[in-house]
Amino acid sequence: MHYLSQTFEHVLKSWSEKQKMDHAVSPQPLNLTEDEMQALLNFVEAASAVTKNVKIAAKSHSLVEVELMPGAQHTAECVDRLYPVGKFAEPILRCHVVDLIQAARILYQEASLFLTDKTASSVLSANIEDNLTVSLISLEQEMKRAVDLVGLVNLEPLVEVNLLEHQKRKQGRLKQVYSRLKGRAKEKPRSSLPRG
Repeated sequence: MHYLSQTFEHVLKSWSEKQKMDHAVSPQPLNLTEDEMQALLNFVEAASAVTKNVKIAAKSHSLVEVELMPGAQHTAECVDRLYPVGKFAEPILRCHVVDLIQAARILYQEASLFLTDKTASSVLSANIEDNLTVSLISLEQEMKRAVDLVGLVNLEPLVEVNLLEHQKRKQGRLKQVYSRLKGRAKEKPRSSLPRG
């Protein structure tokens, strides 16, 4: 229950943030250099990777479908507006980039909170959880570049969710379990069958 209220609170903050931004965002085209285009493309790809991983997780886990799919679908719609049919829409409108940043921020926040919640570890397989974590880390880095690129300065800071620490702790637990299992295997007596 606490997780749901936390998520709702973050969604509400993001929504109010977006409402403030809608008044400041104009449909002016962005004039981007080649490097800026590449940075924007990296952001689009990172956002797409997160939505893909959420969709994969949602196929086998109803909790993911309920908690993360709405944000993933909204992010995918924003990607499609900005980057239809595998190339940027002409002209690239600042409002489309801002919409994608807002949607990706919400998805990032929700997915990060979901992953660090104890129930996520019990719901998701290790492979799905790892893929989602890695894609979220990449999204966070690319999102910072995109925010700088567009010049958004009045965004509320994201709630600190340290996914790298979460991943390291998880890997550490796996190493401990592996070590214990390895130790038990050495302790087991060998087969009593005669060598032949």
